[in-house]
Amino acid sequence: MFATIGSVLLALCGLPEAIRAYRTKTCSVGITMLLMWFIGEICLVIFAIQTKQYILLINYIANLIFVYIMLHYKIKNEGIDDDEIEEKLDKPNNVMLH
Repeated sequence: MFATIGSVLLALCGLPEAIRAYRTKTCSVGITMLLMWFIGEICLVIFAIQTKQYILLINYIANLIFVYIMLHYKIKNEGIDDDEIEEKLDKPNNVMLH
């Protein structure tokens, strides 16, 4: 049971920051961390495939998607400052989470 809970939480841990990056069109997480996280997830996907531990792919692929979103906005909008980010967060938007 603890393994299942831990696996679900790890699979979803990047979701809040990915949503924030999508809403603000920028990412405040450091580029070095994002690149290390992304490369690490790719290595773990390869490991899971090689060892036939396919259930782990759910976690790793979810995190790859979240990190990709963050990297996209980090690279695309590197010049946006923190005041603009806060301003974007304060504005209502049409993004609905279900």
